Amino acid sequence: MVDTKLCPFCKEEIKKDAIRCKHCGEDLTSRQQKPEAKKKAGNLDVKPKHIVWILLGLVSIAFWYITIPGAFIWYLYKKPEQREKAMRFLRKTFSLLRRQWKIVTPIVAVFLLIVAVRSYSAPRAAAIELSDKYEFTGSSVEISGKASVHCPCSLELSVDGKPVQIEGDAFKIAIDVPNDTDTGKVEVIAKVTGGRFNAKTVETTLESAFQRKSVPIAATNTVLETGEGKYELHLQGLPGATVSVKGSDEKTVTLDSNGSGTVLMAFSTAYNAQTTKYVLSASAEGYANGTKEVEVKNLKYDEKRVAADQEKEQKRLALEAEKKRVQDLIDNMQYYEGNGDVKVAVNGKVVRSNCVSYSCVNDPKNYSYVRIGVAVKNEGSDVIHANPNYITIQDSSGRTYTHESETYSLGNYFDAVNLQPGSYTDGWLAFILPREHEFLLIYASSDGAVAKKIYVP
Repeated sequence: MVDTKLCPFCKEEIKKDAIRCKHCGEDLTSRQQKPEAKKKAGNLDVKPKHIVWILLGLVSIAFWYITIPGAFIWYLYKKPEQREKAMRFLRKTFSLLRRQWKIVTPIVAVFLLIVAVRSYSAPRAAAIELSDKYEFTGSSVEISGKASVHCPCSLELSVDGKPVQIEGDAFKIAIDVPNDTDTGKVEVIAKVTGGRFNAKTVETTLESAFQRKSVPIAATNTVLETGEGKYELHLQGLPGATVSVKGSDEKTVTLDSNGSGTVLMAFSTAYNAQTTKYVLSASAEGYANGTKEVEVKNLKYDEKRVAADQEKEQKRLALEAEKKRVQDLIDNMQYYEGNGDVKVAVNGKVVRSNCVSYSCVNDPKNYSYVRIGVAVKNEGSDVIHANPNYITIQDSSGRTYTHESETYSLGNYFDAVNLQPGSYTDGWLAFILPREHEFLLIYASSDGAVAKKIYVP
């Protein structure tokens, strides 16, 4: 009776009732498959794991060069019989190559030689060295630099479309520039063509800026100090250049063959002039204009006097600002102010005196009578009552003052009255106030409250 069988995986002989192969280690236990549930027609049963598998499939397609070899290796790992077949194929191939080495060796050598030759003659990017900025004069700019390539290739160089001859690894070329152009860019293109076995082309582009050179100009005696009304400025620059010097006046001079020149300029000797500034502007054909600002110190500058002038000016400005503030306050007194139905204004001039009628203040040095013309207006829709007892004056320290009985000796004094809507009343009130200038007039009643700033001369 046969009590052995072949392993379905590695095809080796094992016992009939074995549950694991002793050769490959695979589990031989049969697994019952659950019957698939019948899906209702028209229903699409999409589970999260399905979406995950779809995403994995898309990623596998995108990275096929990784997933295909990986899947093949995994397949061989999970299938021992296929892995064994692959190993047998490799062993047979290696055995064949070993037996036919006289044929295989030349083929492999030729293949490697072709790869080496193509790699050696492959074009590489050229190495280019340029200055960041070129200065030029006249109508052309000279561009120079180095260009090289590390391969048996041909190198062609062009600057702004013009072919350039390379000597060793250095090159030099002059590019025409319009006379009205002061700045611009130059483009250098290097084309590297590979050898006979790899005739590809690699192109490298590099840009550099150019700028027209300015006329050099300087004043050589700016460190000197002077107290005179004239100053001789010594100039040094480009021979033949025309130099214009601007201060309070303007002079022009042409530099000699040594690049030197002098010009006599007006110089401020006022006590408040610390320095005199001069602006030098030099021009020459083929160059951009050169400019420079110089300062010359004035020995007669009086720092203390200038400081006194500044302090005096600051006081003057502060006094003017205070006068304007007071005048604005006086002008604003005649306008009605208030947040409710009651509006209050001060009519006429505010008068200060030591006596009113036959009554005088006891301390005229610190106090005085102040007569104020007050107007009260009803801007509401109901009748309101205006009364002099509603009006008080408050000084800068917060002390409050009521009107004096001398008020009623004044002509047209402020009297109690009922005001119809849209009507007003006015009259004089007399207060004994300290000798200050700014106060707060307060009107407070059940109909409204108003606080108005007033000025007493």
